[in-house]
Amino acid sequence: MALPLGTGQDRLSLPSGSALWLTGSTAPDVAAPGVAGVCDGSLPGVLDAELAIRTGACGTRTAWALTGALPLKELPLNLLAPGTDPLLQLGQLLPGSTRFFSVLSRDARFTLAPTPGILTGEPDTRAAEYAQALPFERETPGVRLSFPFAVRVPPLPQYRGAHLDRTYVLATVAVPGRGMVPLGLGAAANVAPADPNTDADARLGRPGLVPVRMAPTHRGLEGLPYRLVVSATSGHQAEDGTVATSTLMANLPRPEFDPDGVQPVDAGLSFLSLPESVRYNFDGSPRGELAGREFQAQVDGRASVVRAEFTNRAGRRWTVLMDPDDADDGVVVPQPPPGFEDRTFDGLLQDARAKLQVEALRVRGLDRRVGQGPSRLVAPEGLGAERLADLTDAVATLSLGRPEVSWRHPEADGQRLARGSAVRVSVSGFRLGTGAGGEGRCASACGAARVATTRRCSPPPPLHRDAARWSCSSRRRARGWACCWWPPWWTWRVTPCVRSSARPGRSTFPEVRVREHPSGFSCAGSLS
Repeated sequence: MALPLGTGQDRLSLPSGSALWLTGSTAPDVAAPGVAGVCDGSLPGVLDAELAIRTGACGTRTAWALTGALPLKELPLNLLAPGTDPLLQLGQLLPGSTRFFSVLSRDARFTLAPTPGILTGEPDTRAAEYAQALPFERETPGVRLSFPFAVRVPPLPQYRGAHLDRTYVLATVAVPGRGMVPLGLGAAANVAPADPNTDADARLGRPGLVPVRMAPTHRGLEGLPYRLVVSATSGHQAEDGTVATSTLMANLPRPEFDPDGVQPVDAGLSFLSLPESVRYNFDGSPRGELAGREFQAQVDGRASVVRAEFTNRAGRRWTVLMDPDDADDGVVVPQPPPGFEDRTFDGLLQDARAKLQVEALRVRGLDRRVGQGPSRLVAPEGLGAERLADLTDAVATLSLGRPEVSWRHPEADGQRLARGSAVRVSVSGFRLGTGAGGEGRCASACGAARVATTRRCSPPPPLHRDAARWSCSSRRRARGWACCWWPPWWTWRVTPCVRSSARPGRSTFPEVRVREHPSGFSCAGSLS
């Protein structure tokens, strides 16, 4: 949105699920994604409640919103600086202000529909239509965040040799059947200096303390237990598309009023180290040191369970639970039975890998030192897999990037290039290199003399090799076809899929993507 600052206007990029407007103007609607759950026939738009529940077409959750009104002069001076994290700015601003309120509705019912474009891998959330308005009563302004206090954050973990650069603290209430509902927020950066402690807040003056402001329980949640969620993260994605996060969940006896942080709340726990050495062979045949579909990860020795979650572009997931010792030795992910979708790959483009997220969990009641692993969760005398979220007090997460290829030169679609011209693409989500931590090199080839066919493309007709000029029609965000081989290095080869409407001598690229490992580098090649 545009903010009037000085004699002009500057634009502020807001995260999803948030809105900002000026006093006197109409408040915009705020859209939020729903989570599938349960409902009944009284919900408008639901004719068969059982069918809606089975197909994930409805849900009932607790809706929560943080609202407030601030004068422009109270906004941070660096609010519009390039690369500013709005959530970090809000978490630093909120503890020192009394202008924020917590608004919630305990049982918000809604219907769900697929996001437009999600089945083609290009979801458009702006085109989504929401059947229900947020069920907040306009005459109820909410409950003021009236409890300021400080939280002592344990030493921050490292990722690739650097300490995580920001920490968020959520004050929540644990609601049965709903999860943890937020009641307040605080945040701190870790850049000056980047060390195991969060930066000193101007009000508290001591590193390692994060100021928080929260509201008490209200709207039917009174009497339920409070909990703190402390999350350290690497913030922006790395060049290879990974995001590292380590989170603690601790009990909070009650809201505290301690604006000066004289007696900070201690989480009483320590962060798990991050699972940096994660490897998975998406191919069915051996590659390097990994067998086909083999997963390996070295995690913190205090972890009880390793969870690998594959998510395709349609949002469908496959979760694999493993014992940490087994994950260290290597676990082969089984092929799905006939008739079931293999969600380790993209649902639409079966040779593009799905997004992979790896979590190391510390679960109360599971002790790997005495052989207690994920199997105890589902044993008759076990803890129960449905209680996994309630029993977890620490989790270290590594979200791996998805293959993405974009054209850098030529930028415009349909450019005509002379034979021998240079082309450049940018591939994200890949660590370039052949040494430790690297995933390979890149080479590209495009043209009539180097064409590899695939099961998604009919064998292309021969192009005129004696033509002096020919063109590749590219799209700025086009996906490309790539074939990867091992060893001695990764080879990236563009495979043109020639449409029947293309005239001789014209090759088109309707799809361009990387089959296996994504990359974080620019790859230059030449037409031949």
